[in-house]
Amino acid sequence: MIDVATLSDDQMQQDIHGVHRCPACGAFGVTDFFEVHDVPVHVGLFYGSAREATQAPSGDIALSYCQSCGFIHNRLFDPSLINFSPGYEVGLQYSETFQKFIEGVANRLIARFGLKRSRILEIGCGNGFFLKLLCNLCEGHGIGVDPAVPTVGDERAGRGTVHFIRDYFDADHAKLEADLICCLSVFEDIPNPGEFLRILRSEIKQRKPAVYFEVFNAVEAIERRETWSVHYEQCNYYSERTLRNLFLRNHFDVLQSGTCYEGGQYVFVEAVPAEMSSVNATAVPLKTDGEQNSKLPESIRQFDSAHQDCLEFWNRKLTRLKNDGKKVVLWGSGGKGIMFLNSVEAASVIQYVVEINPNKHGKFIAGTGQQIVPPEFLAEYRPDVIVITNALYEPEMKKQARDLGVDAEFLIAGDCEERHLSHRK
Repeated sequence: MIDVATLSDDQMQQDIHGVHRCPACGAFGVTDFFEVHDVPVHVGLFYGSAREATQAPSGDIALSYCQSCGFIHNRLFDPSLINFSPGYEVGLQYSETFQKFIEGVANRLIARFGLKRSRILEIGCGNGFFLKLLCNLCEGHGIGVDPAVPTVGDERAGRGTVHFIRDYFDADHAKLEADLICCLSVFEDIPNPGEFLRILRSEIKQRKPAVYFEVFNAVEAIERRETWSVHYEQCNYYSERTLRNLFLRNHFDVLQSGTCYEGGQYVFVEAVPAEMSSVNATAVPLKTDGEQNSKLPESIRQFDSAHQDCLEFWNRKLTRLKNDGKKVVLWGSGGKGIMFLNSVEAASVIQYVVEINPNKHGKFIAGTGQQIVPPEFLAEYRPDVIVITNALYEPEMKKQARDLGVDAEFLIAGDCEERHLSHRK
């Protein structure tokens, strides 16, 4: 996250004479391909009552595709609506699946960059889980910067130490000495990513830290028609190519890029600072402004119709379950779950959302007001149907339900065809 106050008026002003400018490559002229309106602006803020939750702030989304570089962003994103503050909660560390993955990332970075007893700087550290893990494993010292960090100051992290700063990452933080600068699942929430990297590279100056950025593999999700993967605070949507090119364009040498986590949920870049005077030919736009091609990739062109098909399917499905007197719960209160509940009108049949993160228990979903409950609630409630918001966690969720003695039909929110919807435990 970066303090938008550090950006100039020209940098923040995206529309010039009615023509929108790509925040990644700066080219004029982007093409809208998907719109939704009045969706919650936060997927990590939860509320103390259903009434408060239904009054949560909302915003509009218009996904736009840059014909020059292929970058996708929300053209209607308004950073003034966003309020990252203590209590914001999107941590996945309570999932065994995620724990195994993130420990692998930490160990890989330590081995890759020789981080024994090193200094780590994390941009958008959240609750500090990854930074503490990394500093414990490498016996190093970490600095984490995030406006929503729960505590500030120094802490022990096993065999290492950490220091947390409650603030938006800015140019002054970029001056801090570090052997590794990392940013996980945050860069997609930063408006003007090209300007962010320019500031970061400028303040690194002649130092040579390793750089690791990891983001949601959004373009692949769009290609898979995962319509619930679009949410407001995620203003940018990356592929491996667009992430890699963004670093190359802003004076970083990319050592490696690729996908990771359960079949490619994330894309990552490993980089080091390049010479400020260097120009990498691989980072130039795919087309110049004079060579714009109005044709969209097929998966992007069809994304809106896929979303409409999913809405129609789930409205029919949930209405039928309601008429049959079935009790339905949703499992997963992250971005996919919030978008599902706020998009599908018939989802009002769902009263409860199951979540393993204890920091969310007893709170209520933004926009629609369902109560968040722990998995143990299922043994008492005995639902007939459980809708899983993220298929990645299906085996883990089914095991927990089975251990609780719950016999329910499992459906996957991303499956929008009847033939896919028979998932018994």
